[in-house]
Amino acid sequence: MSKHIKAKKKTKQKLSNKIIRLFQEQPQLQANYKQIAGKLAVTNKATRNLIVEVLEEMAKNNIISEVSRGKYKLNIKNTYLTGKITMHSQGYAHCISEDYKDPVFVAHRNLHCALDGDLVKIFLLPLKKGKEPEGIVSEIIERSRKKIVGTIQLTKSFAFLVPDNRKIPYDIFIPPDKLPENIENNMKATIRIIEWTRKMKNPIGEIINVLGYAGDNETEQHAILEEFELPYTFSKAVKQEANKI
Repeated sequence: MSKHIKAKKKTKQKLSNKIIRLFQEQPQLQANYKQIAGKLAVTNKATRNLIVEVLEEMAKNNIISEVSRGKYKLNIKNTYLTGKITMHSQGYAHCISEDYKDPVFVAHRNLHCALDGDLVKIFLLPLKKGKEPEGIVSEIIERSRKKIVGTIQLTKSFAFLVPDNRKIPYDIFIPPDKLPENIENNMKATIRIIEWTRKMKNPIGEIINVLGYAGDNETEQHAILEEFELPYTFSKAVKQEANKI
């Protein structure tokens, strides 16, 4: 396959995702390619022509319906599922739903900020012969985790946290004003995500707990407990009772 064909295929895939998102956000929308190009702010003639091809392919796959000549709407019936995301270390995921017999494949580009264990709503794409079911995350209903544990990497102007959990395929960006004074490179820390939109490649987080230096035995133990949200610090009253025992 030539580079030109590969590039065209990639562009069409991106356009398809954007068009699906557009229809998902406006379920009653009926539009032709010019209106869709306008809503997506596409002015390039070649890309506008690709939109025509993408719409025809989507109609052929029953993702959208042609309601009148050149005008389309979303096929809503049986296209949404609710389930939990299971991430894989390679970056892609599967969605497990009680309402569907098979795990639904979700490509990395279609996760739309979902993380391992999140409860999500997915848009189910039409089945392709010989392929597993595939979907696109359309909504995050509930986050599975409030905290992420990892190792801090500092640069001159910012920092980021590399998660310990390999099922989280994103480094978390940490702005300078969210860094405590005592933080140093290669320290373990716990962060919470404070901002993450679909237009952002990486989530933004803030440090809520510094655990110590990576590799230190006590630090690593605390990191494991933090990862599973198990307590390792206790109140004075609890310590007093423990001492009595």
